[in-house]
Amino acid sequence: MIVPKNHPLSNHTEVSLKDLKEESFIVFNQGDKDTMVSYSEFIGYTPKISIEPNEVSMLGGLVAAGAGITIVPNNPLLNTNTISIIKIKEDIGYRTIYMGWIKDSYMSPIAAKFRDFVISLTNK
Repeated sequence: MIVPKNHPLSNHTEVSLKDLKEESFIVFNQGDKDTMVSYSEFIGYTPKISIEPNEVSMLGGLVAAGAGITIVPNNPLLNTNTISIIKIKEDIGYRTIYMGWIKDSYMSPIAAKFRDFVISLTNK
């Protein structure tokens, strides 16, 4: 989860979803209201949504501007100068992402560097 640096929760390392009932959420608009219903059932309340941007890339900027908080996957590329990253206590699931390449095929130096970077993230 990310919050603005000046948010009351910004100094917490971990929070429970139950403690976020009064917060305004920024939610990526996937055009799928079933996702929101399922989310509401999981956390036990319907979250207040302040903004639903159509671009996932807008989430960090909107949070930094103080428009609300959002739940995002852990990402080492998040700019922590303007936001704080807070762990959620509950297990809210995860996604498995696969990456493959042809072992004996040419790989550009940049692609190899990216592959090595991704592998290093999985070993943490």
